[in-house]
Amino acid sequence: MAGPAPQTRSHAAWLRRLGFLAALGAPAVAEAGPWVAPDGDRTIVGAAYTETDEVSIVETELFIEAPLAARISVVANHWSQAATDFEGTNTRNESVVSIKYRVMSGDRSVLAVQTGAVWDSRAAGDCGEWGGESRLLAGAATRGGRFFVSAEAGARVQGEDCVRARYDFTLGAKPHKRLLGLAQVFLDDDLRYGETLKAQASLVAFERGGRGLQLGVRVRIEGEEVIQPTLLLSYWSALRR
Repeated sequence: MAGPAPQTRSHAAWLRRLGFLAALGAPAVAEAGPWVAPDGDRTIVGAAYTETDEVSIVETELFIEAPLAARISVVANHWSQAATDFEGTNTRNESVVSIKYRVMSGDRSVLAVQTGAVWDSRAAGDCGEWGGESRLLAGAATRGGRFFVSAEAGARVQGEDCVRARYDFTLGAKPHKRLLGLAQVFLDDDLRYGETLKAQASLVAFERGGRGLQLGVRVRIEGEEVIQPTLLLSYWSALRR
């Protein structure tokens, strides 16, 4: 560990907070980050709203991460979507339960792997309702902890011809001890439907007790067009030690 003890403790606390980085990407509203297992349970409740000329979409998600050991945590999240168009409302639900293992970490960097089971209520065609997914997550912060980057590569399989890859990239900044700014890019590569690119910007404000409120906007990018602006809102609970 580099640096004096007070700085080391500050880095550790900041990495624990980043352990619940809310990516608010699609299809999930909240995504687990690559950082160390928490000192206690963390819950994030998120919502997203999209409206176009053809459809309005409401997404909600519950995300929970809790430590099992110093390097291991269990991650569970449930996502739901209600899409309303001229013909009515269609709903979809998805649940994922995973185990995350911290392979290595230091004052300013971390590497973790995550694997789990997936349930999708609207699986069709070559895709089964049940499947599995695995992720590799890595992150690094500057010496003072004011800036950080993280990257994630994952794959989901729900059948022999139902495979999807996902790549996430996040740039974060801490302009104040109670503020966290996030700029993010999400790329989904589905063997059936092709690639989907989305970008997002958000700000998380924390209060003294550790609870936070996240506000942001997400857009879909197709060629030179920016479409489907989506408003995002999440509540981060305080750590329960």
